[in-house]
Amino acid sequence: IYTQHCEPNTVIMHPLPRDSRAAAQELSEDLDNNPNLAIFRQTDNGILIRMALFALVLDVTDRIEEHSSPVTWNTRIRTRDP
Repeated sequence: IYTQHCEPNTVIMHPLPRDSRAAAQELSEDLDNNPNLAIFRQTDNGILIRMALFALVLDVTDRIEEHSSPVTWNTRIRTRDP
């Protein structure tokens, strides 16, 4: 469906997790190595987004800097080997 209906540069996003049941109409694992697949980056960034939302909801954004530490990791585009 992707190659038939989407432009070659279309970004593919998915909220995860995938439904692994056989009858599920789900995102195919055949797309896992597609460079336009953003779900693994979405997962990596999702943790930071949830942390920021909790800080906003709990009204503690002014205290974040006193507990922050330098980021010593970075994420790269991950692919699954076939």
